[in-house]
Amino acid sequence: MISGPDNGVVFLYWSYILPEFRNSKLAIVGNTFFKNYFDNGNWHKLSTFTRTDNRTALIILKRFGWTEAAHLEKHIFGEDYKIFEVALEKKRLLAIARLLFQVALAELRTGLRACCLRL
Repeated sequence: MISGPDNGVVFLYWSYILPEFRNSKLAIVGNTFFKNYFDNGNWHKLSTFTRTDNRTALIILKRFGWTEAAHLEKHIFGEDYKIFEVALEKKRLLAIARLLFQVALAELRTGLRACCLRL
């Protein structure tokens, strides 16, 4: 699995199971680990895409709780794709956003006080 975080979303760029391991539980274990690893409060969504004709991937994604979010026509090299997502708990993101807001508000108040004192 290859993934990358961006703005609170972790995008699963690519995953592949070698043919000799496709009858194993590797897809189950890998998908479960991927979801559990990133469901730590730092991210609010997992996202991935697959071609519309990849029936196996569509079955696996739906079975493991991924929700179809969009259908993209002629997206990559003229092929259709479906985007799937999993919503995660974003407790830490909300806490960080609140903290940043409080810091920005404090800085604004300090700046206003300094500005008023100069007048």
